[in-house]
Amino acid sequence: MQPQERRSFGAIGWNIPYGFDDGDLRISVRQLHMYVNDNKKTPFDALKYATGECNYGGRVTDDKDRRLLNTLLAKVYQPDALTDGFKLSDSGTYAIPTEGDHESYLNVISKFPILPDPEAFGLHENADITKDLGHTSLLTETLIRASGGASGGGGGKEQLVAKITNDVLERLPPNFDIEAVQRKFPVLYEQSMNTVLAQEMLRYNRLLDIVRGSLLELQKAIAGLSVMSGDLEKVFDAFAIGQVPDLWMSKSFPSLKPLASYVEDLLARLTLFTDWYRNGQPPIFWISGFFFTPSFTTASLQVRISQ
Repeated sequence: MQPQERRSFGAIGWNIPYGFDDGDLRISVRQLHMYVNDNKKTPFDALKYATGECNYGGRVTDDKDRRLLNTLLAKVYQPDALTDGFKLSDSGTYAIPTEGDHESYLNVISKFPILPDPEAFGLHENADITKDLGHTSLLTETLIRASGGASGGGGGKEQLVAKITNDVLERLPPNFDIEAVQRKFPVLYEQSMNTVLAQEMLRYNRLLDIVRGSLLELQKAIAGLSVMSGDLEKVFDAFAIGQVPDLWMSKSFPSLKPLASYVEDLLARLTLFTDWYRNGQPPIFWISGFFFTPSFTTASLQVRISQ
């Protein structure tokens, strides 16, 4: 297996994306060759340390990723690997062939799947689904960008973005009045939910500032009243293909929805907290509507304990 084949799965399995290349692989293979030929007994511990800590250790910086790396090495660098038919994958599709001539090894390799299964790299079979979804999303996004968005001409494109901008601006409610919320729902030991309400509103205010500010600036830029900056151009391009701008997502709740669905979701979330402020704490909570769900669950536990 070559690094290029593993690279098709991206950073799946790692906490941090790493730029693995053939250089580290070649050095590790040379060391393996040297350690095996120069020692009567294969020094597996030395091999694991040299490969995992020396060769790849400087590249893999996350402690959990390093543990994963050493675990993968331990599956191969062990005495059982010297026995015939040692399985390198759970299904047995990939196994160490019995000793033979060059032709026998080629025959074994020819029986491997043309497209490596995820198990060849220690991944779950669902990694194939994640990989294909990623490739499909990238292909679709590239085709949309190459076609120039949803409209045919530049003027039509500007009209489309201007319409979206005006529509979202008209539907956006004003920012939450945090001081009024804190007066109506003061911080109390037996009512931790009051703190959650204020904190959630504060988080949504930050998002509203970004959304409203970018929309107003984009409105001016389209009308020719201000210069179209780099960030605004990215917002414009995202609107043209129906995507949520990265500028918004930098302060947003997690979401994979397209622009129209994202706006509807945002308005529904804002309505949730508006109703809470006007009508009091609701009997049923929309958990996914919270910006930071752990604060809600912790507050619920504290309220329960205080009772």
